[in-house]
Amino acid sequence: MTDNPYGMTSFNFSATTNTEPLSQIISDMQALGLTWLRYQVPWKLVETPQGTYTWTALDTTVSACNAAGINIDITLQNPPTWALTTASQQFDTVPQYAPDPTLMAGFASQVATRYNGAHGYGTIQAIELGNEDFNSLITPVGTGNFGTRYSPYAEYNGLGGVTTANIEPGSDPHYFVAVLVACSNAIRAVAPAMKIGIAAITWSYAPNVADFLAGLYAELPTAGNYYDFANLHYYPGANDPYIPSATELSLPQTWAAMQATMQAAGDLKPIWITEFGWLTNNNGTPSAAQVTQIQQSSFYQEFLENVRLSNGAVQKVFLYTLEYVNNDNYSLVHKSGATLTYLPAFTTLQNYIAQYPTWPDDTALFPPAKRRGSANANAYAPTVLADAPLIYARLGDTDATAFDSSGNHHDGTPHGVIGRQKPGLIVNDPNKSMQLDGATNWISFPTTGLPTGAGAWSLEVWTKITSIASVGAAIAFGTFASGEFAEILLSNATFTFSANTETDMFASTNVTVGSIHHLVATYDGTTVTLYQDGYAVNSAPYTLNIVAGFAYLGARETGPTRFYSGYLQECAWYSSCLTPQQVLNHYQVGTIGLSGSVALFPSAKRRG
Repeated sequence: MTDNPYGMTSFNFSATTNTEPLSQIISDMQALGLTWLRYQVPWKLVETPQGTYTWTALDTTVSACNAAGINIDITLQNPPTWALTTASQQFDTVPQYAPDPTLMAGFASQVATRYNGAHGYGTIQAIELGNEDFNSLITPVGTGNFGTRYSPYAEYNGLGGVTTANIEPGSDPHYFVAVLVACSNAIRAVAPAMKIGIAAITWSYAPNVADFLAGLYAELPTAGNYYDFANLHYYPGANDPYIPSATELSLPQTWAAMQATMQAAGDLKPIWITEFGWLTNNNGTPSAAQVTQIQQSSFYQEFLENVRLSNGAVQKVFLYTLEYVNNDNYSLVHKSGATLTYLPAFTTLQNYIAQYPTWPDDTALFPPAKRRGSANANAYAPTVLADAPLIYARLGDTDATAFDSSGNHHDGTPHGVIGRQKPGLIVNDPNKSMQLDGATNWISFPTTGLPTGAGAWSLEVWTKITSIASVGAAIAFGTFASGEFAEILLSNATFTFSANTETDMFASTNVTVGSIHHLVATYDGTTVTLYQDGYAVNSAPYTLNIVAGFAYLGARETGPTRFYSGYLQECAWYSSCLTPQQVLNHYQVGTIGLSGSVALFPSAKRRG
């Protein structure tokens, strides 16, 4: 059975037949290069009444996937009312309540026995002990889904007692531990090779990411003996995966928090992100959280790049979803009559998997010398120089210059009092940044050799803005007076391209105060493309006729004006249009380990 890091989640609403076209799912999964299907069939549909099982849909799916070489991950979710702990907890809607551990272990044993490969019904490779309905809604009673934290048993024990009025057992590690132990023992007794995952932790509120895991190990310090992978669902609404919101962590912060919590408990498990996605308006139902199809495609690329470079912290990812009946807004395929339309993210995913069919999960990917904090790697400058910049101002200077590292001797002249030797903006490199005050200082460079007319060019900067009160030009060149210039602006936290005779172009995502960003604008003679943090965020046709006049960092000609407020480093002008891969290479080399180096999974820590 082929095994790679990529999979897809599909939900089935019937125990007797597949509600989605299984043959089409498998065909599209194979076209994408996915090797895992995460298949959800509610327990309450399979075993009803108690002791009577309907396996038809599962049998069909397992057989088809086994024949196609696709691994299967089954979720044990949505318990029937008779399996809940007490009559007062018999609800299968929010709030969710914990099933009886013995009864759930019995069902887990039935599933694992039937599909352990020894009884003619095929093989499944992994089982999850719940979905979002079990332990991850983390909802205090009375606040609805996605509240501020889970309802811990310890908060109420001794404070009037634990009652159905003040506790949600399904959201509490105190109750989940018993289910985890019972089900794990039952599964391993009949199918020792099956991987076991805890139910999915949701991304929705920053403390929740670590709280449930911390509570799990507090209840049972040896909890790690009973599962093989931690489980995360990641749906950041319309947000970029690299940018945290007021209540939610960014993607790298999320998996890093989960891993740190496990490590603090003396455990080490890989993370499977068993659902992730961004919704578009596939079915004609708009949502405040939806993104454009181009944004969805870009976010997919960013997501995949981050998890692939997680040093093994994230081991597998499952997109949500491919759906052919109801046109789920998260689906990467849209059906209209008999016609299937595949969204840009489908092609992005397909190309990414073809380029990176496997991920290293050991120190071969990033040996210690290449991790953040090491001054030995120094790989960034050679990467830039390989792409032949005309001017390359690293801005780590200690004297009254801005040295051009390109070899073209276009050293810059600082104007005003500039802050020098400030904290660097890239990793694995001891170079420092410069700080501009947004009012009185900038750096000018010779314009010899810079592109003119409609010639191709690229502008590149690493930035960390300190104010959004005014519009600031991070990098610019041309002649403002004649209206023929190009610049990267930071305008009210928006990354903007401006050319005076043309309409400004805005990036699709914001630049936040205090955050480090890699910004690039390219021109191929007809089209300007903006890149933020490695990926294209906007593109449009432009007719430009650049006239030589100025080349500035931190301001625009005429005065100058448009002073930039913040830090700059590794700034470059090119007489070529950098390719998407070149831009991505620069970003990757500058950010490897940006979320902090993570420990890996030594063989002694892995089961089997």
